Amino acid sequence: MGSVVSSTVEEKVNEFKEMQMRQAALQREVMMAVNTAQARDRIQWGAGVYSFLFLGASANLAKHGSVPTVMKAPLVVGGIGLAFMTDMAYGTKLQRVIREAEYILEHERERLVPPRQVPFYSLYEEEAAAQDPSVKRVGSYWPSFMGMSNTPESSTK
Repeated sequence: MGSVVSSTVEEKVNEFKEMQMRQAALQREVMMAVNTAQARDRIQWGAGVYSFLFLGASANLAKHGSVPTVMKAPLVVGGIGLAFMTDMAYGTKLQRVIREAEYILEHERERLVPPRQVPFYSLYEEEAAAQDPSVKRVGSYWPSFMGMSNTPESSTK
């Protein structure tokens, strides 16, 4: 009799876990879809602004034979930014990023170690041991070289 009850409870627990995983997956998909839609909206706005800038530069080139210096950097940077956003919204950038994340999860786990103060730090002891011990905290690098830091590392030097 005990095994019947325990198997029923185990089935319910497994059903609940499955339901939670499905809800988490749906929430993730909705968030990704919204982010992609936002990127596509930014492309529409960015392409409009970039087109206006490009037309102005083209008109100036036709009329005066050169593009104003002040427009050169925005034309180059704007084109690169637009290409980046288009790759994210319509291209394969998201797939490449996911594959890189999978690689990091499999081969570079030491990058994911949380601060020691979190309750689940003990789950990362093996990865923490693989970290480079010579790496210092960010605040010990800058602006300590300018004599502006009041960190313990700079006061001992």
